[in-house]
Amino acid sequence: MRARRQQGSNFCYTEDRCKDKLDVVMTPEQQALYDRIASFSLDDPDAPFPFSHKLAKENGWTLAYAQRAIANINGSLFSR
Repeated sequence: MRARRQQGSNFCYTEDRCKDKLDVVMTPEQQALYDRIASFSLDDPDAPFPFSHKLAKENGWTLAYAQRAIANINGSLFSR
C-alpha cells in the first residue's frame, strides 16, 4: 500500500484524491502504523446498530458520509 500526500505535509489516503500529488516514502515502522490505523474499525461487526450508523443518524448524515468522516479521523491520527 502506498500512502501519498498533498504538497506540504498533509497526507492523502485515496488514490483518487492524490493522483497528481507527491509520493511519500515511509519507514517500515510508519508503514506498519499506517496499516494498523487503516485497518482499524470503530464498528463492531456483531453490534445490532454499529457506531457508523449511530453517527449518521445522530448527525443527519448518510451512512457513506459518516464512514468518510471516520476514515478522515483515522487519517488525521496518522499525520499527527
